[in-house]
Amino acid sequence: MHIRRVDPAGNAADLAAVLPVIREAHADFVPGEPLPCGQRVRFWTGEAYQTAKVSFAAFEDASAAEAVGVTMAGHPEQNPDLLGTWSFISPEAVGPEISAALMESVYEYCRERGIGRMVVNTAVNADAARYAAQRGTEPSFVGIRAGLDLTRVDRSEFTALSEPGSANAEYRIVEWVDTCPDELAEAYCVARAAMNDAPPVAEGVALPPRDMERMRGEEESSIRYDVRRLVTAALAEDGAIGGFTMTDVFPEQPEFAEIWDTGVAREHRGRGLGVRLKAAATLWLLRDRPEARGLYTFTATNNGPMREVNRRLGYRDAATWEMYPHDPGAAR
Repeated sequence: MHIRRVDPAGNAADLAAVLPVIREAHADFVPGEPLPCGQRVRFWTGEAYQTAKVSFAAFEDASAAEAVGVTMAGHPEQNPDLLGTWSFISPEAVGPEISAALMESVYEYCRERGIGRMVVNTAVNADAARYAAQRGTEPSFVGIRAGLDLTRVDRSEFTALSEPGSANAEYRIVEWVDTCPDELAEAYCVARAAMNDAPPVAEGVALPPRDMERMRGEEESSIRYDVRRLVTAALAEDGAIGGFTMTDVFPEQPEFAEIWDTGVAREHRGRGLGVRLKAAATLWLLRDRPEARGLYTFTATNNGPMREVNRRLGYRDAATWEMYPHDPGAAR
């Protein structure tokens, strides 16, 4: 087994080496979901606002051109002692050797940089033998990958759901692509703080500041990789943004789109904004990308309100993901 560090975002040969195994493993994780394109992998592994990224790939030997496994990892500046990882391993692998070799490379990376904690992300429906080294005893976070079949959306029903109701008539829907308009920027930053109420992936995670610098930095990160980000927000009469949802579209794969974040500010909850926003965002996506066939999202299993929003809109659970805590220093 040969392990080396790779840069799929910046090196075309590295992307070519890891994309096939990522696609094969993804098909195993979530059967029927569109396979990741190169643009998505570059976005996952490339430079991001205040987040360091690293990727390791496993090859059968040093001369092999195509990887049999890859681990992508990142650690944000606000949590310098915590690394999050996500692995893809060939469905043909029958034992834990690839998983273990990749994990040891990540452990060594952590030890060299004084990173004391890891959270390892695995799909529950992946072969346990292949991912044995990635799993712990108890997951710190469990989430659901869910998808909406856009070819079956009843547009008249979604139009009705997106219109003002008795509980949210004071809000109007506003939309923008990629960059928040300056006149809405401060209100949007305040609304984005709603994401800090989401269930954490591990204990003791420092919450990021939802300020202007971070917002603009994250916008620049998605623009750098040509991701088209559609943001739908609920604007109140007093100028506050009650909630928002952002949909990422990858031009290399226009039939696929992904909900990145959805949040409703605390003082605006209980008014049906989640359903209204997601319905409006879906209709906008269908106008913007009529070829789109699937819209996907990821939600913590204990986030009952958002899970109910997804259910009402017709999302179907596709896969369960678990995150396991690891101690890199304990692995020798």
